[in-house]
Amino acid sequence: FTPETDAPIATAFMFTTNGGTIKYSTTQNGTYSTTIPTGKNAGSYTVWWYLDGGNNYNSTSKKSISVTINKANPTYTAPKAISNLTYNNSAQTLITAGSNTTPGSFTYKLSTASSYSTALPKGTAAITYTVNWMFTPTDTTNYNSKSGNISVTIGGAPAVDYTYSFGYTGSIQTFTAPVAGYYNLEVWGAQGGRSRADGALKDTGGYGGYSSG
Repeated sequence: FTPETDAPIATAFMFTTNGGTIKYSTTQNGTYSTTIPTGKNAGSYTVWWYLDGGNNYNSTSKKSISVTINKANPTYTAPKAISNLTYNNSAQTLITAGSNTTPGSFTYKLSTASSYSTALPKGTAAITYTVNWMFTPTDTTNYNSKSGNISVTIGGAPAVDYTYSFGYTGSIQTFTAPVAGYYNLEVWGAQGGRSRADGALKDTGGYGGYSSG
């Protein structure tokens, strides 16, 4: 398929005769002429021809040849993975959008999704994703559709050591994690108090509870 112009769909027969003229038609019983038929759109064509003997020679029977114009490949730039992504507890766009000269549109989806959309896929977790893409030309009669997939990785964020200390308040205290993630908690309960006898403090209170995990 060549969008700018019609192209010949049959070449002239090259052989020597003592007389006569080769004539062509796109239908068996249509109008024949010496003009070679042309076609523009992709598809299958049938060209009919015969040798017209004129006044002095017998004409040949009509014969046909099959000709195919293949679909053209579209002109486009495929989407690309965004590099150096690092986990930040937010959804991040995984690829850059594709671009095209041939009229049409790109659609995308994560490999785990069921359907394509024009929205660029995003990911939050620090894992490797597979993004599928598809380019569909406006003119599907004359242009091929294209598709592919891209591997994109969101790397893990550097580990951060948070230490929180809680002084005694006499009330229950609550800890709220500052960011989503996995935490190792190491906690101690309050030490027991000392006993008192005859107005004097005795003994030492036991250690409070301890837990880690």
